[in-house]
Amino acid sequence: AACYSVAGLLSRRLGHVPALANAAGVLITSSLYMVPAALLIDRPWQFAVDTDSVLAVLFLGLVPTGIA
Repeated sequence: AACYSVAGLLSRRLGHVPALANAAGVLITSSLYMVPAALLIDRPWQFAVDTDSVLAVLFLGLVPTGIA
C-alpha cells in the first residue's frame, strides 16, 4: 500500500514527464530494490535445475509472447 501511495505522489509531482518514462523509472527502481533481496533470500545458485524446469520457462517465455 505504501508503494502505491508513493507512486501516486510521484506521478503527480512528475506530471511533466511522459507516462512511459515514468513507468520505466518505477520498474527499474523496483528491480534495483528487489533483485538483491531475492538473491539474498532465495539463493538461486543453490537450486537444482532439471530439464522440465528449463523447458517450462522457455515455453512460458516464448509461446505467450508469440501469441501476444
